[in-house]
Amino acid sequence: MNSSLQLHNYLHSGWRLGLLGILAVATFFLVVGFWNDSISLIPFIVLALILFTLNVLVFKICTYIRIDNSSVHFGQLPLIKQQIPRKNIAYIALESIPSEQRIHREWGAKGNPHQPAGFFMDVNSSTEAITITTKDNRLYKVGIGTELRGAAELVDRFMRTIEAPR
Repeated sequence: MNSSLQLHNYLHSGWRLGLLGILAVATFFLVVGFWNDSISLIPFIVLALILFTLNVLVFKICTYIRIDNSSVHFGQLPLIKQQIPRKNIAYIALESIPSEQRIHREWGAKGNPHQPAGFFMDVNSSTEAITITTKDNRLYKVGIGTELRGAAELVDRFMRTIEAPR
C-alpha cells in the first residue's frame, strides 16, 4: 500500500481568514502595547509566540484520513487523532451523510470513539463521508467536504488491497 494515500478536508477559507483577522488585530494591539512601553519584552515575546502558534493551528484545522502499510490514521487536526490497524478493518466505504447526522457548525465531532454506536468528525458541514467499519462493528465517519474523486479513489484502492489474495 502506498504511504502517500491520504485526503485532507480543510476549514473553509472564509472561516480561516476571519480567524486570522482576529489574530492580526490581537497582534496589532500587542505591537502597539510594546511600542508604547506598556508591555515589557518578556510578556511581548510570550504573547507573540502564543499568537503565532494559534495562527499555525488555524491553517491546520481539517479532517484527514491517511492509509499506510500497517494502519489507517484519521482524525480532526489539531485535536482528535485515531489509528486503526489494517487487520482490524472490515470495510471502508464512501457514503452520503443524512441531514439529521450532519454537523451543522463549521467544525466538530459527534459521538465517542470508544463506543460501538459510532463517531463522526467533520469540518465544513460535509454531505459526504468516508465510513470505516471495524471487525468489532465500531463505526467511524470522516467528513470529506468536496473531495469526492479523491475519496472514491482512496476507498477503491484500500478495498482492493483487502480483497486481494495474499
